[in-house]
Amino acid sequence: MGYKALQYFKLMRVHQYIKNLFIFAPLFFAFNFSLDSLLKVFFVFITFSFVASAVYIFNDVRDVEQDRLHPKKKNRPIASGEIKYRDAIIFAVLLLCIGGGEHF
Repeated sequence: MGYKALQYFKLMRVHQYIKNLFIFAPLFFAFNFSLDSLLKVFFVFITFSFVASAVYIFNDVRDVEQDRLHPKKKNRPIASGEIKYRDAIIFAVLLLCIGGGEHF
C-alpha cells in the first residue's frame, strides 16, 4: 500500500471501525446467522463506517487550525499537510455519497 493511500486510511480513522461492529449485535442475540442476514448487516457496517469516516473528515477540516497547534493532532493528514484541504472535502463527499445512498 502506498504512502498516500495510508494517509487516506489514517484520515478515515479505520481503526475506529471496531466500534461499528456493534451493528452485528442484533444478529448475535437473535441467533440469526443466515448468509442473507450476514451480508445485509455487513453492507450496513461498511456504509455506516463510510458515513462515520466522512464525519471525521469534515470535523478535521473544520478544526484544522486548532489541530495544527495540538501536540498529537498536528500529525493528522490534513493538519500536517499530507492531504490537501480540498482533496479531503472531495473524499468526504465521496464517502458520504457511497455510504449514504439508498442501497436496499
